[in-house]
Amino acid sequence: MDGPGAPVAGADAPGGRADGGWADGGRADGGRADGGRAGGGWAGGGWADGGRADGGWSGEVSAGGDRLRVEARAVGGLRHPNVVEVYEFGEEPGEFGAPATPYVVMELVEGRTLAQVFADGPLPWRTSVRICSQVAAGLAAAHAGGVAHRDVKPGNVMVTSGGVKLLDFGISAPIGSADEQDGEVLGTPAYLAPERLDGGPVRAAADVYGVGLLLYRALAGRMPWQASTVTEMVRAHLYAEPPALPVIEGLPPVVSALLQDCLAKRPHQRPAAAEVARILEDSLRPVSARLSSSRRHFRRERRKVPSR
Repeated sequence: MDGPGAPVAGADAPGGRADGGWADGGRADGGRADGGRAGGGWAGGGWADGGRADGGWSGEVSAGGDRLRVEARAVGGLRHPNVVEVYEFGEEPGEFGAPATPYVVMELVEGRTLAQVFADGPLPWRTSVRICSQVAAGLAAAHAGGVAHRDVKPGNVMVTSGGVKLLDFGISAPIGSADEQDGEVLGTPAYLAPERLDGGPVRAAADVYGVGLLLYRALAGRMPWQASTVTEMVRAHLYAEPPALPVIEGLPPVVSALLQDCLAKRPHQRPAAAEVARILEDSLRPVSARLSSSRRHFRRERRKVPSR
């Protein structure tokens, strides 16, 4: 069975455990994102210092507290099989006059991060396409809700026996809002879309660029560009065209073409995440089924052409 909740081969291999660390823009390291209490804290979402005194988030909020609040608000309204679910968020009253501590309780997700899966080398093309199709489907749901993830990378994708989960919306932002914060760009340099380096508004297309990089790495076993410094990586994002994929037996040409579209330098040239998910999922179907679907689509489009 394909689709948003389709199982991913090899996903149930054992992994580590992550209790919500933040690095390189935000990351869930290891094999478990936990939604219950552990040792007096909240595993997964975790504790964050600070809060606001007006019944929301009180006082001085640390960077971790800000990210926790952003993630809770971004994911709290999303219900999609490829997005980690938030069950509850609020504040734990402080003791002895201490400020309240914000917390978030999230879905328990067990598996391996895509970063851990990549450590095993290139993936079969069907596995690569299925994973990235589900990542794109989760992003499409977020985009439909007006939110861009802004940190699509292997460490923020959990591969489970039941499908893929998109994690860590800690630096997500409303589409159309200012992308820079105090002159800084949040995210991971290796996965930053070119337009994010030039400022401007938050765009959903930047997440699609991240999906393109995930797909390239999954299929080729490496990134499109070899860069040893952040400066070299930034220059590659801005100016270097991604090299063609190595020959992969059985890979549908539509996947290679879509990959190039996702990595287009200009955001308006990239497809929407929903379209990426649809094309990738369709590429997993038997050739006869794909041809039949294409014919039906052509007939629908032909009927739309006005008569002269």
